[in-house]
Amino acid sequence: MTHRELLTSFETLIQHADRDDCAVLIGELERMKALAWGKIMARPLGKQNPPSTDLLTMAEAATRLSIPESRAYDLARQKKLPAVRIGKYVRVSVQALAEY
Repeated sequence: MTHRELLTSFETLIQHADRDDCAVLIGELERMKALAWGKIMARPLGKQNPPSTDLLTMAEAATRLSIPESRAYDLARQKKLPAVRIGKYVRVSVQALAEY
């Protein structure tokens, strides 16, 4: 059964279902929606985003450098550690951290 045929069957079911059955059906559809989103958002094994697109918080960058977070902010402010401002947040790319 294709997804189109399945959706048509659901439409027919909803038209002939009573109120209580519709509530149960909505719950099951929400569960299936979560499963579908999980599949969409999951990364295939062995395939990850290129490191240059991953951003670290300053706390994460400081941990990787084994320095205090305040020192990481100082390095970013002095432009010694390349950082990106996103609104009030400061982030460091994994690639920039590796190059540093």
